Amino acid sequence: MASNANRQGDYGSRTRVGHGIESPAAGAKRVLFVTDDVTLAHVGRLLTLAQSLDGMDTAIACSDRYGDFIAAAGVRHVHLETMAPETFSKLLAAGKPVHTADYLRTAVRDDLSLLFRERPDLVVGDFRISLGISAELCGVPYVAISNAYWSPACSLEFPFPEHPAVSFFGIRLAELFKPLVLSLSLPAY
Repeated sequence: MASNANRQGDYGSRTRVGHGIESPAAGAKRVLFVTDDVTLAHVGRLLTLAQSLDGMDTAIACSDRYGDFIAAAGVRHVHLETMAPETFSKLLAAGKPVHTADYLRTAVRDDLSLLFRERPDLVVGDFRISLGISAELCGVPYVAISNAYWSPACSLEFPFPEHPAVSFFGIRLAELFKPLVLSLSLPAY
């Protein structure tokens, strides 16, 4: 496992071009935001955070779907292969796990390459669950953004997830089985 001391140093100059994006100050901390951008919400949350970090070298890594949107907002976009929204929607609608072991192996490999190239001081992920492994392997501090109701510390009632069973049985009957459904499905996520 690499230590932070091994990662620090001069990684070369960074010239940003296009959309008025300026180079950060010399020695600025690097914060890399990463998402499987299956919806704009994941990108929007990261973009809001990236724009709030004045004086830091920030970038958002995701597919090219939202690259122009990110760059137009004044944040550097870094290409990363991610899950297609259509794949995500199809799996979700079928009630199947969104992240398979094969997908996670590929995502970890891609994350490691990204982290090696970008050399962030901190990586922030939104729906990129592979980063928990990748950041640890690279010795990079990692923060995960999650919907609060996915946390066991949340005191709010968990809303019933969008699932084919709700359409089939209706919300009232589905709510009766919610504890069982959640106990069986949440471990997969």
